[in-house]
Amino acid sequence: MKLAYFGNDMFSSCFDVFVERGHQICAVYVNPIEGIAENMLAKATRLGLTVRTGLPLPEEMKALVDEGVTLFFSAEYQHKIPTPSGLRYGVNLHTSLLPEGRGATPLPYFTHGQHQHSGLTLHKLATQFDCGDIIINTAIGVEEHDTLNSLMVKMHLQAPELLEQFLRDIDFYYTNAQPQMGGSYWPVPDITERLLDPDLTTVELQQRIKRFGHFGLFLKFEDRFWRVIHAEAVPYDAEKKPGELLFELSEMLAISNRDGFICIPKYCLVEL
Repeated sequence: MKLAYFGNDMFSSCFDVFVERGHQICAVYVNPIEGIAENMLAKATRLGLTVRTGLPLPEEMKALVDEGVTLFFSAEYQHKIPTPSGLRYGVNLHTSLLPEGRGATPLPYFTHGQHQHSGLTLHKLATQFDCGDIIINTAIGVEEHDTLNSLMVKMHLQAPELLEQFLRDIDFYYTNAQPQMGGSYWPVPDITERLLDPDLTTVELQQRIKRFGHFGLFLKFEDRFWRVIHAEAVPYDAEKKPGELLFELSEMLAISNRDGFICIPKYCLVEL
């Protein structure tokens, strides 16, 4: 089967499925955002494939179909994909159990009250994001210790199994896809939900760290603004005002919060 692949590193495991099964990948599109597609670029380069970073234009998509491409497969791709009338299969992999959790970033919600909707859904590409007919899905459990980071890994590891199931009888699953009824849209969390605010309690900070993982939190410290991609919040009576520098090494610092302190490796601080 000839296909065009649209996706970034989170689901590069799906790209591997197509390669291992011997499908012909005629085009690879990634989003040109630093840090999210390096693995995909390396995989495609090793195979001698050209990676495209621009918007997928209607004329390009039609040309692919005219060349015999029958499948457009998208996984964590952030642009709308035009689907020519002659395309046989247009499929997207979404990180929730649709129809619940439409939206660009469902992951922060799964450790914040929506664990029952954690999973993966293959659905048809549609004119509106995440609204196409549901082809097949699978639940992914959320444990007490899970974070955004651990859920990303679980989804990366589970996605190939779901894709393999679909490919074993692609016509059956695609033909019997079911329209979405009802459901919910989850907006991108507001930046205020991502503040590493020293005025918060340790429990509140731990929940934010857990919820946003390497996506990062935002910190104002010493009149500068930082993105923090890893931190630890620890309860402790330091008898200091929130936001004071308590401790510093060449590789780490600690800042007081309302009822404890926050440890941050310096390599996890990105100045904004």
